[in-house]
Amino acid sequence: MSESSSALPAIAPARIAIQRGRFDHRFYRLFSYLILAAVLFGFSRTYYPKEFFDTPPLAPIFHVHAVIFTAWLVLFVTQTSLISAGRTRIHQWLGYGGVALAAAMVAVGLAAAIASSKSGHFQNKFAQSPVEAFFANAGDLMVFLAFLIPAIVLRKQPEAHKRLMILATTAGLLPAAIARWPILHRDPKEIVPVIALFVLAGPIYDLVSRRRIHLVYILGLIFFVLTPPPARVAFARTRAGQRIGNWILR
Repeated sequence: MSESSSALPAIAPARIAIQRGRFDHRFYRLFSYLILAAVLFGFSRTYYPKEFFDTPPLAPIFHVHAVIFTAWLVLFVTQTSLISAGRTRIHQWLGYGGVALAAAMVAVGLAAAIASSKSGHFQNKFAQSPVEAFFANAGDLMVFLAFLIPAIVLRKQPEAHKRLMILATTAGLLPAAIARWPILHRDPKEIVPVIALFVLAGPIYDLVSRRRIHLVYILGLIFFVLTPPPARVAFARTRAGQRIGNWILR
């Protein structure tokens, strides 16, 4: 067998890897746009063009929260676009700013959750008290952090990193926006399936493109299923939850 013919088996896997990489870039880029559109639609009445609707004014903390939250989503779309365009170095440099932005978002998000809970305006139908509302809303931030921290630690492992970032955004940040979609009427029976579609999009893509689901998605889905709002409210009703919640909201 000649040297050229012996090299043929190695060429096919290389071409498959290149083609798969192209499909990955398209999927993650388009999916990031879809996430941004979902958020804009969710807050279309309550924030972004709220002057066109009869909605009450918001406290300053909610405006700060909205600005930082929107900045994170814009950065998320930018980062996926940079990777798709092969601008890895710029992506890495922006990542450092993303860590600082995420820290600010968590801090301001907790402040907004506290303010919302104290006001008695509960967006979560499972909550019946300020403490329960706080844990239900702040729980999204905890889910976000649970995926973001390992994503930062594993930033040099692209396959794990990008999946963790998808989970951090879809499982941690997107539920609040989808819960406000005007067409869903704040009904959990309608909201939960839509959230599930976004969270499952990555694993389904893995299954279709690779015939297997990455371990990050498997572990992430298990964690997501174990930490829904009803579970957070259940903790809030325990003695420990009441003590922690009352201390935070005092």
